[in-house]
Amino acid sequence: MSSETSLHIHVPVMVNEIIGIFEFITEGFLVDATLGLGGHAAALLRSNPSISLLGIDSDSQAIDIARERLEEFDERSIL
Repeated sequence: MSSETSLHIHVPVMVNEIIGIFEFITEGFLVDATLGLGGHAAALLRSNPSISLLGIDSDSQAIDIARERLEEFDERSIL
């Protein structure tokens, strides 16, 4: 399965709840230590253009997929 196909299959859950938890953060860096495929990271970056993100995951394939998903946030994300 190609990473592009995976992007279309993976749907993160509880996105609104995650955004709500971090809505008080108005600037700075967030650390996502369970980056996975980057669904929550993308939602957080999309919801607040003043934050940046450090994404960590032990699965190098997941990081490759997340890098694709977060490409539009390249200047605000470090994986």
